Amino acid sequence: MIWFGRTEKAKAEILNGHRLCLIRSNEDDVVIDLNQTTSITFVQIGEDSAPVFEGWWMIGTPAGAIVASDECFGLDSILRDGKVPAIEGVADKSILFLASRPSVMRGRAARDGVVRLDPTAATSLYAEGTVEAVGQITDMPVVA
Repeated sequence: MIWFGRTEKAKAEILNGHRLCLIRSNEDDVVIDLNQTTSITFVQIGEDSAPVFEGWWMIGTPAGAIVASDECFGLDSILRDGKVPAIEGVADKSILFLASRPSVMRGRAARDGVVRLDPTAATSLYAEGTVEAVGQITDMPVVA
């Protein structure tokens, strides 16, 4: 696992072929049924024309969204490798360009790289930046 300050980043695993589990060292694990996913967004922090220096994955669910740093061990490869059919089946895929990391993705709540957002907070996050729709996960940027 990757350390962020004094806290380990979460580790990602797939359970039963369609459930994404973000294993956290100091908090309850987060399990997302990818069959219930409503959207997948790559949140790029920084200028949209510059190389990506920080990226987060936002996975929309009926209950809001889970935002997880691309530094969470295994997450980036799980989402990009095409081996989880439920991910490719999500119609709403996009990139969200933000100039800086928003307050909901800072501090104690984000120290392990995982943040839960209610529907209002998830919608507000989209309003803070520029959204670009993409056709596939492979169209999303990669952190340099």
